[in-house]
Amino acid sequence: MKRAKRQVACITLGIALFTWVYVFAAMMILAPFIPITLHLRQRQVEAIASLAATLMIARSPASAIAVLKETDGKGPFCSLVMAVVVVKDVLVFLCFALNIEFANTVMKDTAVIPLLQLVEPLGSLLVSILLGLGGGSVLGGLLQRQGGAVGTKPAASLARQIPQLIQAKRGVALVLATGCCIFWTAQGLKAEPLLACVLAGIITTNRRTESASKAVQEELSATLTQLMPVINVAFFGLAGATLKLGAVLGTLWIAVVVWAVRLGAIYCGSWVGCWLGRSPTDHRRRMWYGMVTQAGVALGLAKSVATRFPDWGPEFATIMVSVVVMNLIAGPPMFRSAVISAGEARALGAASMTDEFEAEADAVRDSSSRALNKSHSKSSSNNLMALKHDHAGSQDSKADAALRAVTPRGTMPMASNV
Repeated sequence: MKRAKRQVACITLGIALFTWVYVFAAMMILAPFIPITLHLRQRQVEAIASLAATLMIARSPASAIAVLKETDGKGPFCSLVMAVVVVKDVLVFLCFALNIEFANTVMKDTAVIPLLQLVEPLGSLLVSILLGLGGGSVLGGLLQRQGGAVGTKPAASLARQIPQLIQAKRGVALVLATGCCIFWTAQGLKAEPLLACVLAGIITTNRRTESASKAVQEELSATLTQLMPVINVAFFGLAGATLKLGAVLGTLWIAVVVWAVRLGAIYCGSWVGCWLGRSPTDHRRRMWYGMVTQAGVALGLAKSVATRFPDWGPEFATIMVSVVVMNLIAGPPMFRSAVISAGEARALGAASMTDEFEAEADAVRDSSSRALNKSHSKSSSNNLMALKHDHAGSQDSKADAALRAVTPRGTMPMASNV
């Protein structure tokens, strides 16, 4: 367990550090060619480059889970990839919250930044963490009572007071109500709603006992599964509606450069992280394949920047969304090939075993049929030889009888005298 923790920590820090440094440097080099940075001061350009670098650290847990479900991937490599993905996304939310608050401070047209404004991002981060901890504890307790894990009487009395229509979907109502309260409270306090909601989800599914954690996790997963189609349609539809095709074509080459730099950074960071964490050599070669895909998390962060900074945020989000789309196209096939090459794709392994079994069965059937045909032909030839032998014997018997009939008694045939 300690070795696994060391591997996760080293790989996460390696990928995050290399990605941030590489993408930050690339954005600073490309700044003279990006329209939104032409009229900004140096520290404002650095804030935008830092936001882009932080956003490029993000990875999509949902796409990784989809690939693992498709291949039925289970094993040390798959477990390590998922652990790094989850920890890295939590780190992304923390870093993004700090970056966006610092960017908000830097974008103000003041020559000197007061000390209070420098401390403000830390205060916002602290408020987000407290909201996440409190909201997660409340939601976890409600879902635990909802499932009947703790105290059936309060749950039954509460159920009697809820109308029948809401009672059928009371889990959905609890999650929606608590999530909206956390989000709006964080927004009203000028904190980070995304970070607060992520922490709330972590606290909700990690209870004091393992059985309670499992029950709450199943309840929350079932509830979110019901909400996911509506949320996905609204979220991705809004992301597509805000995308400007003219701006995409004008900055496509910038997105391609950032995408290529990110791939190189992930490769170097994962290799160094695996080496520091003493991971197997095979993991060093394959780990970066599982860290490419981006989707909902990165799109949500990009949309958050566009909303927070209406002057330059939409153009920034356009570049970032272009990079995310390229990662979404290239990432899943790369991760799938890594799972297969690691020998942990059990679904494909079962399919290949089935094909081999069917091929062997066909071979056995063919050999059996050939042996049966050969035995039939041999039996037929033996029967034919027996018939010929019987026919020859009968002809000899008839000849002897005819000879005895024409020969007088007491005399021997000529052949005998001779």
